[in-house]
Amino acid sequence: MKFLSCDWGTTTFRVRLVDGEEKEPKIRGEIRTSDGCRSLSTGGAAGYARVLEAQALAMARQYGVDENLPVVISGMASSSIGWRELPYAHLPFSVDGDDLRVTTMGETRLILLVSGVADTADVMRGEESEVIGLFQDDRFPQEAGEHCRLILPGTHSKHIDITQRSVTSFRTHMTGELFEILARHSVLARSLPDPETRPETDLPAFRLGIERSGEGALTHLLFSVRTNQLFETMAAPANHAYLSGMLIGHELHDLLERDREGPLVIGTAGPLAALYREGLETLGAGKRLRPLPPDMIELAVVRAHQHILQRHASIKPLAPS
Repeated sequence: MKFLSCDWGTTTFRVRLVDGEEKEPKIRGEIRTSDGCRSLSTGGAAGYARVLEAQALAMARQYGVDENLPVVISGMASSSIGWRELPYAHLPFSVDGDDLRVTTMGETRLILLVSGVADTADVMRGEESEVIGLFQDDRFPQEAGEHCRLILPGTHSKHIDITQRSVTSFRTHMTGELFEILARHSVLARSLPDPETRPETDLPAFRLGIERSGEGALTHLLFSVRTNQLFETMAAPANHAYLSGMLIGHELHDLLERDREGPLVIGTAGPLAALYREGLETLGAGKRLRPLPPDMIELAVVRAHQHILQRHASIKPLAPS
């Protein structure tokens, strides 16, 4: 069946039209807007409903499909600032999605809202769908299903421990957000390019940042970005890569100190994946990497939503709040 796959984040709304009649889902169209949960949080449930219905109608008109297609929603829409807050699922969490908390909503269409996952000290909303989707793909390395650490880089990077096809623990690193704060709002901003520009990564400077990230307290090491400029040892574009390397390196040192063996799987594609690969290789963990095809990563959330939709009849809705 055709359906809409919605990833509703804090700052962005993304919905994709999916042809799910075959095992291999195909994305037929996509709409992305700035209607994230943060901007809708004061408008109540009606605001979320209006956004979804408007974009579903736009999708129907653009691609000539039924305007009442079912929708599966993951991400921040089930959070305290979202459409409807759902309780977290808890660890261990099966990568088959059997432990998901899902509720049905909607009157004219089927809407499945997916909750996140929590342990005693950490939470995720949205990443659980990425995990499920990756494991729905037959190309996921078989050995990694028995034991691996799945790395999901991003604004809030996740390191997810998989044991016998279950998430047993995970840890969040605010690496991407910290980079943005430092690059825009700290004294280090004067030593970096305009934050609206994204210079090509200076790999030698990035590797130096990775290497130096393990030499002491991060709060001290970060100031070297400033002294690089003051002493004219590094130009602004190189300093940009150096800061990125230092923050990613600090994150990866924590990962490698806690897990000294076993496969490492990077669950993203593009420039960010390349930086994490470069960081792990610089720290001597390159042989542990298990690469995934870019299309496998791109389809992960869609695969998860297709799987959830196929199983929705057996999932009991939560009681109305």
